[in-house]
Amino acid sequence: MTLLLESLRIENYRVFKRLEIPRLGRVNLLVGRNNSGKSTILEAVRLYASGGSAPTLDSILVSHDELRGEGKRDRLSAMMQLFNGRDSATPEAIIKIGPIDDDDRRTLFIYVTLAHVGVSVRAIRHAYVSPHGLSIEESARMWDLITLTDLERDVTEALRIIGPNIERISFIGESERKRVPMAKLSSEARPVALRSLGDGVNRLLGIALSLASARGGVFLVDEVENGIHFSAQQQLWELIFRLARRLDTQVFATTHSWDCIEAFQHAAAADSNEEAALVRLDVHDDAVSPTSFSERELAIVTREQIEVR
Repeated sequence: MTLLLESLRIENYRVFKRLEIPRLGRVNLLVGRNNSGKSTILEAVRLYASGGSAPTLDSILVSHDELRGEGKRDRLSAMMQLFNGRDSATPEAIIKIGPIDDDDRRTLFIYVTLAHVGVSVRAIRHAYVSPHGLSIEESARMWDLITLTDLERDVTEALRIIGPNIERISFIGESERKRVPMAKLSSEARPVALRSLGDGVNRLLGIALSLASARGGVFLVDEVENGIHFSAQQQLWELIFRLARRLDTQVFATTHSWDCIEAFQHAAAADSNEEAALVRLDVHDDAVSPTSFSERELAIVTREQIEVR
């Protein structure tokens, strides 16, 4: 199975004047202090996977409150925020996102003008989960795509990490906006609202649905551990490793949590057929430098409790 990105180069995008990560795996965990660029890497990969599509670009700009108007001048001002140096960026500035090689056919280019051009970069399936999770509408739409398939069983299995008495789920309602996820529990005669079972179950629902919808592409999740108790995080990673391999999906995730890093290492060690990578981002003199840890190095890090966040 070929990875979308076996390495990553980002130039002139937000905090990154130039960033190179020589090695990526099928499942990648990005760690580092606040404002070190973890979420920015997710944005860059998301743009790359979308082929630089306007809807993805607009979604990113809106999420930062950078696109607030509909005029050309508003859009140009928002676009400027993407570039390293922001308002000091010159008209010649170009954002480059792609693997570390000299093949421009595999590189996405974004120009400082209103146009953004992808050079021979084909959009592929991709899904993104923010730290706040998915909306009910997004979840319902993704659920409809997997209903009555094997992926429905995978999603239910994910929910059982926290809710072991969940037998099955469904979205019930008269319209897409009013549909809500309901669960049939082995301990209850009538279905209950999934939200009544806690934030963790609903976080798992968003992760599992998004991973399933990214089949053959890229899945990105920011602050993957949000809402998930540390005791369940290894099971979550084991599920992610298993589905990423079976669905031929490359995963990029971020975390602030040492428990999450340790759970990631244990899941990677147990999954001998899968390549994992942990990338730590450090900031020195306003420049970000990445350090990659292989599975063997990560085992040493966790055993010795070396700080990598």
